[in-house]
Amino acid sequence: MKFIKRQKLAFVLAASLWLPGALSQARENNREIGVINIQKIILTVEDGKKAREQLEKEIREKETDFLKQKEELDKLNKDWQSKSALLSEEARFKKQQEFQTKFLDLRNAEMEFQKEINQKQQKVTGEIAGKAAAFAKNLAEKKNLDVVFEANSAGLVWIAQPVDLTDEVIALYGKDRETRVSRK
Repeated sequence: MKFIKRQKLAFVLAASLWLPGALSQARENNREIGVINIQKIILTVEDGKKAREQLEKEIREKETDFLKQKEELDKLNKDWQSKSALLSEEARFKKQQEFQTKFLDLRNAEMEFQKEINQKQQKVTGEIAGKAAAFAKNLAEKKNLDVVFEANSAGLVWIAQPVDLTDEVIALYGKDRETRVSRK
């Protein structure tokens, strides 16, 4: 996560240095500026929808498993507490150790699963964003745009009358997917 934040920070810094010159040059040449909304693209294209459905399914299945493990832990804890007065010091210590070990194992499994889901999500969104950028580049060249920005990036606050390529990129992405699917 820190790596992504550093990447965003580096991008924002680079954009803040480059943006004023690019915008003024585009405006001086009476050229238009394009924008795309990557988030909308990811949420709209079929690859994004399928990936989201798959991740949600994995999460639901794992949450069910984690819930069962938590119920077992609760049962183990209640059992240990109800019998602790009857157990020897050594037996109480062993039961407490058993509970703590299982609790930590479950917590670690949950954290590892969250990390895995985040990695899968980043991979899919990165692939979609990469294709979207390629489509946006082609559209920008056809429309004679000097620059295309991501509409929701931290460095972009406002542009007067941008050419929004988002819906066209979504359409191109859909056509590309249909072509890939029909080849199979």
